[in-house]
Amino acid sequence: MDKRQESLALVEAVKILGGCEATGRICNVTGKAVQKWLKAGRLPRTEATGETNYAELMAAADKHISKDRLLSTLMRKAA
Repeated sequence: MDKRQESLALVEAVKILGGCEATGRICNVTGKAVQKWLKAGRLPRTEATGETNYAELMAAADKHISKDRLLSTLMRKAA
């Protein structure tokens, strides 16, 4: 799977939530941080280590967002 396909879950989630600034507010980070996630094509490493819960926060904000789908993308990137 190419990087563009892998990051699709994150791109879709940010779009559903209303963009980088809105997603940042939901996750208690800046819009710039969300832009970095999009550029990397995944959530930060801290999601895999349990230090943060951005996927959970995004999924809680909208029923169309899958926490598992966001996290599975992260795991593929980390492997």
